[in-house]
Amino acid sequence: MVDINKGKWCLTGYYGFPKNSRRKDAWQLLRQLSNTSILPWCILGDFNDIISPSKKKGRNERANWLISGFRKVVPNVGLVDVHMEGYAYT
Repeated sequence: MVDINKGKWCLTGYYGFPKNSRRKDAWQLLRQLSNTSILPWCILGDFNDIISPSKKKGRNERANWLISGFRKVVPNVGLVDVHMEGYAYT
């Protein structure tokens, strides 16, 4: 929990399971974390997921079930995708 002059909010550092076989576990963890507090929540880190095929760089394609699964979780837990400009891996 972060407590500053303008109020309290939660901050979570997150690293999603890199193996596809554990992805559903990662999504379930996000659901659990979202229910731990009623305070505003900021989560940052590497989700090891993408919400759109256009976000994928490199040779190996991402399976549709991975993209659609994560795309459903993001609004379900109250998160929004923050638009990024510049180098994609900063």
